[in-house]
Amino acid sequence: MNASTSPVPGNAGTAWTARTTTTNLRSRGGCGECRRVHRKCDERRPSCGRCVATRKACSYHKPLSWGGRPFAKSSFGVLAANEAVSATPAEWEDSSVPESRRSFVYSATAFSTGAEHAADAGVSNRSSTAGTASGSSPVSLAAIVQPDVLCQLSEGDRSLIHHFAYHLTPCFSLSPTQHDKFCRTFLPLALDRTYGGAVLSAIVLCTTIHRASPGSDAAQRAQLYLKCIRELQQVLRHPAPIRGDVAAAACLVLCLADILAGGQDFGAWKLHLNGAAASLDAVQSDAVATQRSLSETTSFLWRWCRSLRTVGFSTANPDQSNFVMDTGSNGEPSKPFHYIDVFDGFSTDLVPIFRDINDMAVEMRAIRTLELQSSGSADSHCIWDLRCMLLRRGQRLVSQLENMAKAPVNKLDPSLPQSVRDEHGAEFRLLNKACHHTALLEIYQRVLNKSPSDPEVQNQVEAGIKCLKSLNLTKGSTPGVASLHPVFIIGCSATTASDRMFIMDWLGNMRQLYRMGNVPSAKLFLFELWQHNDALKSAEDYAQWHDFMLQKNMDLSLY
Repeated sequence: MNASTSPVPGNAGTAWTARTTTTNLRSRGGCGECRRVHRKCDERRPSCGRCVATRKACSYHKPLSWGGRPFAKSSFGVLAANEAVSATPAEWEDSSVPESRRSFVYSATAFSTGAEHAADAGVSNRSSTAGTASGSSPVSLAAIVQPDVLCQLSEGDRSLIHHFAYHLTPCFSLSPTQHDKFCRTFLPLALDRTYGGAVLSAIVLCTTIHRASPGSDAAQRAQLYLKCIRELQQVLRHPAPIRGDVAAAACLVLCLADILAGGQDFGAWKLHLNGAAASLDAVQSDAVATQRSLSETTSFLWRWCRSLRTVGFSTANPDQSNFVMDTGSNGEPSKPFHYIDVFDGFSTDLVPIFRDINDMAVEMRAIRTLELQSSGSADSHCIWDLRCMLLRRGQRLVSQLENMAKAPVNKLDPSLPQSVRDEHGAEFRLLNKACHHTALLEIYQRVLNKSPSDPEVQNQVEAGIKCLKSLNLTKGSTPGVASLHPVFIIGCSATTASDRMFIMDWLGNMRQLYRMGNVPSAKLFLFELWQHNDALKSAEDYAQWHDFMLQKNMDLSLY
């Protein structure tokens, strides 16, 4: 007779039967509904038999929670408390060190190579002190994701996740609060077992590029890129409400990967950026259709996407996509007041200005094409009228910017805590002022075609450099990480040796501090542009940076 049907007398038999029934009903790998009611699930996809019979929504998605058991009681907490888990950075690279001493722990030094620590030692360590002084504690992986989730990753992937959280995200975060928010948005998405593969693959690729030394294995990067694209294709097969945040996050990190790799491949980073915008547009459309508000994760992704698109307006190849993104971060119309945005580093009233400059640059390029095609024809007068109208619009935009500079926006992003405002408020305002000079220079360069030696141009160059000289460029999450855009645009019109030396030194420091691949690309381009214009000076000629960049088939990102 089978043991499960053997009669057991008395209370012992009842207790034994109850335990057996509970065990049989338990479902650890089943759908969410079956696990909620503690019933065994047949695990059929897409809907199990029980959910079909009861007409319940069946989902195998297992959302990450940031709580769970106390860290000290978890397996990782036990390891962290053990003296065996105290490996030095050098021991991570030593295969002779026992695995127990090389186990993963949550610390700011784990997985860092000796080269990284040597580089950190030679740079200001303000990132850690800034986090404490601003009231935002350093990012803790243990507070964001459960240790057991990370435990299931390979040692190499855990190392890259750690690098992303502690070394990469500060390089594009303007405050410790934003740094923490980047980690809390992207890491749970990446570690979601159901849909997070695309985001995790993108983070692995991005972090591999950031950690790589010059001349590293390009074939490995190509394989990682291909894997990420395949994972993204899998995500895109799901309905928009499911794939929205995951697809947008993966596309944004892929865009960042292209920027880290140099940010100059023609159209590559913009392709991913447009993909993220399309995914977020689908999420917003679904939210409107179902009359629900956007999630906090979607709103954060939306703001980062808008920031990248705003910087994308200041490129050699003007943006002509249909994604305008004029609404606020929650899908509502933009708020009536303006403030210095923590994603951009400049005031929100500058966003439409940069878009208008982009649009006028598109028109100017079209007018130049028409002039070449209709030289000497009767249409020349019409084309001349179009050019004159465009120039008048440019002058009106210059007047608008000059009026804005007389009453600048000083209010900081409402999302910033008061401690960050107190510590970095002056730097945010300096960066905002530099970006206003940048906008004026872009109108002079891309629309009005003023010579770099023009007095009005040089006035803006000197004013912009004056702002930058007062701005702190330090390691960590500070406003200085967003200074590439103004430094590059100002540098394009720098004519004196002292101004050019300042620009080169600034870019060199940015490369050392943040290791963004587009920074050396910008530095090399400026050097070639200066050489080109110096050679043309005797003929009283010059080339604007956007024309010269197109000649070199570049589309450099200034993020």
